[in-house]
Amino acid sequence: MKDYGPLGRKFPVERGQTWRAGRHVFLCGSMFTLDPVVRPTLVYADPPWDQGLYRTFHTHAGLPDPSHPWTDLYRRILQLADGGPCFIEGSVAQEAAVAAIMDGWEFYASWPVRSQFKRWCVLHYSGPALPAGLPGLAGLRDDETVAAILRAYPPGVVLDPCCGLGITSRAAEAAGWASVNMELHPRRMSRAMARLPVPAEQAG
Repeated sequence: MKDYGPLGRKFPVERGQTWRAGRHVFLCGSMFTLDPVVRPTLVYADPPWDQGLYRTFHTHAGLPDPSHPWTDLYRRILQLADGGPCFIEGSVAQEAAVAAIMDGWEFYASWPVRSQFKRWCVLHYSGPALPAGLPGLAGLRDDETVAAILRAYPPGVVLDPCCGLGITSRAAEAAGWASVNMELHPRRMSRAMARLPVPAEQAG
């Protein structure tokens, strides 16, 4: 299992556990077996962008290769959004494949943005018509995009089914939102919680 340094070891997270940090909930496990504890107002996700990355995330978490294609991640995320606002990042190379999955809902849009590692990617949107107050997202980093999106909506609950190192939960904390976060890797989840300015503890 890949180590994520002292922050990754701060909390003794194990798969199957639920943790809370202030108004934020963290669920350790696969988005295919977990369900949000509440219906989200909005979904923001940065899943693995292709099959190679999908395998790598499983390897880092000490798990066998996934038995289904990476595109199923995008379909599952849309299912979790349940017709509500759904923003998902994807690679430039896979833009057409992701757009084909997400198009066909009430409204579809996309923007060229940059990942936290400065790589260009595409932010896709499906759901109801976008709010009038949403600023231009093209060219922003993904930590800037999620913050801008949350500010454009009334505060609610944002779901991130691939929470990684916690960009969405930190943006939610700053914007007065609650968040529900899913993460396959226990140490990545520990690091995400450790980067919040509120204490975390195991729930239940």
